[in-house]
Amino acid sequence: MRRSLSTVFFILLFLTLFAEVRYKFGGDTDYPPFEYANDRGAPVGFNIDVLRAISSALDFDVEIELRVWTSARAALEDGKIDGLLGMCYSEERDILVDFSNPHIILHGSIFSNRKTGKYSSLNDLRELRVAVQKGDLMDELVSSEVAGSEIVRVEYPEIALRMLNEGQVDAVLLGKIQGLYLIKELSLKNILVSEDPFVRLEYCFAVKEGDVELLSLRNEGLAIISSTGEYRQIYNKWFGAIDANASNSPWQSFLLFALPAALIMLLVLVGKYLWNRALRKEVREKTAFLSAKLAEEKSVETQLSLSVQRYKSMSETISDYYYEIDFSNDGEDHEVWRSEAFERISGHSLDSPDLQELDWESVIHPEDLDCYKGHFESVRSGNEERIEYRIVRKDGALRWASEYSKPSYSKDSSRVRGIRGAVRDITDEKLVKDELERTKEKVSKLHDIALKMEKSNEEDTIFHSIIDASANILGMEMFGLYLLYNQEIVTLETKGEVASMQGYLFRSGILRDSIENGNTTFISNSSLCKVITDCEQSILAVPMKSIGVLVSYHDSPMKQEEVKLVEILMAHAVEAIYRIRSDKEIHYVTFHDPLTSLYNRSFFEEEVERLNVERQMPISIVMGDVNGLKIVNDAFGHLEGDRLLKTVADCLKSSMRSDDIIARWGGDEFIMLLPQTDTQSAESLVGRIRKALNRITGFSLPISVSFGIGTKFDADQDFREALISAEERMYRDKLLNNISMRSRTVKVLEKSLLNKSYETEEHTERVKTLSRDFGKFIGLSEAELDNLLLLGALHDIGKIAVPEEILTKAGSLTSEEWKKIKSHPEAGFRIALSSPELVGIADEILSHHEWWDGSGYPRGLVGESIPLLARMMSIIDAYDVMTSGRPYKHPVSSEEAIEELRRCAGKQFDPGLVDSFVSFLNV
Repeated sequence: MRRSLSTVFFILLFLTLFAEVRYKFGGDTDYPPFEYANDRGAPVGFNIDVLRAISSALDFDVEIELRVWTSARAALEDGKIDGLLGMCYSEERDILVDFSNPHIILHGSIFSNRKTGKYSSLNDLRELRVAVQKGDLMDELVSSEVAGSEIVRVEYPEIALRMLNEGQVDAVLLGKIQGLYLIKELSLKNILVSEDPFVRLEYCFAVKEGDVELLSLRNEGLAIISSTGEYRQIYNKWFGAIDANASNSPWQSFLLFALPAALIMLLVLVGKYLWNRALRKEVREKTAFLSAKLAEEKSVETQLSLSVQRYKSMSETISDYYYEIDFSNDGEDHEVWRSEAFERISGHSLDSPDLQELDWESVIHPEDLDCYKGHFESVRSGNEERIEYRIVRKDGALRWASEYSKPSYSKDSSRVRGIRGAVRDITDEKLVKDELERTKEKVSKLHDIALKMEKSNEEDTIFHSIIDASANILGMEMFGLYLLYNQEIVTLETKGEVASMQGYLFRSGILRDSIENGNTTFISNSSLCKVITDCEQSILAVPMKSIGVLVSYHDSPMKQEEVKLVEILMAHAVEAIYRIRSDKEIHYVTFHDPLTSLYNRSFFEEEVERLNVERQMPISIVMGDVNGLKIVNDAFGHLEGDRLLKTVADCLKSSMRSDDIIARWGGDEFIMLLPQTDTQSAESLVGRIRKALNRITGFSLPISVSFGIGTKFDADQDFREALISAEERMYRDKLLNNISMRSRTVKVLEKSLLNKSYETEEHTERVKTLSRDFGKFIGLSEAELDNLLLLGALHDIGKIAVPEEILTKAGSLTSEEWKKIKSHPEAGFRIALSSPELVGIADEILSHHEWWDGSGYPRGLVGESIPLLARMMSIIDAYDVMTSGRPYKHPVSSEEAIEELRRCAGKQFDPGLVDSFVSFLNV
C-alpha cells in the first residue's frame, strides 16, 4: 500500500513539475519499425508511439525530429536535442549519454544469403563482406571483433538488407526483430537468419549526460503505460507475433488494485471465521484438489500452446513442404496434413476451397508423372526414395523439386500404413548447377583453344582463335577485335551492328587507354546513352597488353565469371603471341646479320643443302668483296665503314630476284646464291650491280666491289668446288681493282684533308717544292725525295679523323679538344698502313710532331731517334706556316721566320738541319 501511495505521489509531483515543459527528441529517419518517416514525411514507428503515450500520460509536449542516425547521435552529444527515441546500451556509450531502464531486449543476429547458408558466429565472417548501419552498435562490435573482414557501412538497415538479398555483401549484422520486420515489409526472399543470436542488447531511451529529471520522467512514464497495458498494445501493433521480453508492469497493477481488494476480502473471512470453521476445512481440501487438477491442465495447455507456436514458427521459417499420407482400407490415399510451405512451392493456397480435390500429382509436369508414380509405388512397398522432377505452379511457372519419401508403419505390425515426405524447391540450385556445367563446358573448350594457341606459330591463327572463341564459346553476339599496329589502332574483325559504338570508342580514346593501362574497362548503358542516341548496349573492353583489345557489346551486363573467362582467353592469347614474336626474333637473330639485316653464313649454308636438288640446277654462286673498307674505317671512322657496308648490302639486295638468296659471308664479303642460273646470267647480274654501285654518291672514296662467280651444274657436284671457283675469281678481280684504286686513294685522301682543315692547295704545293729543293740540297736519294714529297702532302692526313668543328674552331680549344687534335698522328699512321702507297711514310707521319728534346707527341722520341724525313718536314712545315700565315695568324718575313727556327733549334727542331735549311734558303 505504501508503494502504491508513493507511486501516486511521484506521478503527481512530475505532473506538476513538467506540465508546461516541451522536450525535443531526435531519431533515425529510416530505422523501421522503431522510427522512420512515412510517405508524407511524418515520423512514425514503435518509439514514436511509445514517446507520445508517455507524453500523454504525464501531460508534457514533445517535438520529434528525424535525421541520419550518426547526425542524431551527434545532436544529442552536442546538446542540440534533449533525448533520443531509442538506443542500445553499451559501456562506451554510457560515458557520453544517460540511459533509461531497458524496455526491450534485442538479439543481434547474423543475416545471410540463401546461396551461402547460415553463419553461426562472428568467427564465420572473417574475410567476408559484412554490412552494418553506420554508427550503430553493430558497427562498433564488428570493428573490434571481426578481424580481416571488409566492413560495408550504410546509412540505413534497409540498404544493407537489399544489398544482401542481391548478393552484393555476404552478411548483415542487425537486431533480429528489426531484420525480420524489414524482410517481411520489403518481401526479400533470399535472406536467412542465424539460429542463435551472437549478442544480447538492452534497448533504452537516451538523454543528455546528467539530465536526471528527464531520465526519471521517461522511466516513470514507461512504468505507467506498462501498467495500463498501452505499452503491450503498441508493441503488438508493430511487432505482432515476433517474440520480445514481456514487461513486469502487470505486477504493479496487481499491487495497485488487487491488493486492497484482497485485504478487504481477508477482513470478511476473519469475521466469518468462527461460524465457518468446520466448512473451511472441507473447502480447503476441495480447493487444493481442484487447484492441482487445474494446474495440471494448465501445464498441458501451456505445452500444447508452445508446441503449436513452435510448429507455426517452424512452418513459416522452413522452406521445405512436408506432408503425411495415410492409406485407408477403401484403397484411397488421403493426404491428412500439409505444411505451410505447400503454398510457397505450388502456388495453391491452403485455404482454397478446391484444395481437397487437388492432389500433388496434379501439379507435376506431365513428362515427369510416370517417373513420380514409380517413385510413389516404391515407397509404398517399404523403400525410402529420393526423386527430382518438375512441377507447374498455379501461376504457370515451371519449377524443379526434390522429394524425399519414406514409409510409416502401423504400431502393432510391419504393414505400411502411410507415407511421410518432404519436398524442396531446387530450381535455384538447378540453375546454379546448369550454369556451372555450362561454365565447365566453356572452360574445357577454352582450354582446347589455349592448347591450339600454344602450338601455333602464326599470329593470325591466334587472332582467328580469339574470334572463334568469342562467337562460338563465349556466345558474344556483337564484338570487335582491335590491334595496335605502328602506334595506330586498326580493326581486325567485328560482328554485329557496332558502327556507332565503335566510332565512339575510337573518338574517345577508350581503346588506346585500355591497351596502355592494361585494365579491363566496363562502360554501362546509362553512360553510353549520354553520348550515343538510343544506345541499348553496354561495353566491356579486355586488353591484350600492348597488342590490342577485345570489345564486347552486350544488352545485359556480363557476369563476373564470364568476364574472368574472357580475361583468361586474352591472357593465353598474349602469352602465345609473345612466344611467337620471341621465336621469330630469336630465329631472325640466329640467321641474320645484325648490321646489314641480310642473312648470315649459317642460314646460307642451310639453304645450300635445301636447294641442292636437280630441279634447281644450275646454281650460280657470286662472291663480292668491298674494296678499301679498312682505309675507310681508319680514315673516316668505323661508323662510315658500317654505312658503306649497309649501302652495298642494300644495292646488292635490290638487284636480285625474289628467289635469290644473299648473305654476309664475312667482314667485307657478301655471297649470293642464284637457283636455276647459269654463269652467263650470273655475269649479267654482276654487270647490273656494278652499274648500280657506280650511281651511289655521298662517300669520300668511290665504292668498289670485287666479284667472282662459280656455277654448280648438277646436284652430285660438290658445292665447295663452285665456292672455291667464285672465291679465286673474286681475288683476281680484287687485285686488278687495287692497282687502279691506289692513285685514286691518295688523291681522295689529299682532297679530303684540304676540305676538312685550314690547309690549302697552295700551302701543299709550297711544302712539296721546299721539300724537293731542300732534299736535293742535303743530298737525299730519289726514293727519299719521293717519300718526302708524299709526306709533304699527307703528313697531316690523320686530321680527317678529327671532327671538323674542332679543326675549324676560331677560339681556344678545351683540353678534350686538344686530345683529339694530338691524336691525328696516330690516326694518320693507321691510314698509311692501310694504303700500299703510304706504307713507306707511315712512321714519318706518326713522328712529324716529335720534338728534338723529347717533349713532342705521340711517343716522346728524342734527337736522331726521330725519323730524318719527319725532322725535315717539321722545319719545312713550320717555315711555310710562319711566312704564309693562317686565318688566325698574320705572316712574318723570311728573316723573322729564320730567327724563330734558330730560337727553337735544339728544343723543337734538329739544330743541324736548321743550319742546313738556313744555308739552303740563303743560296
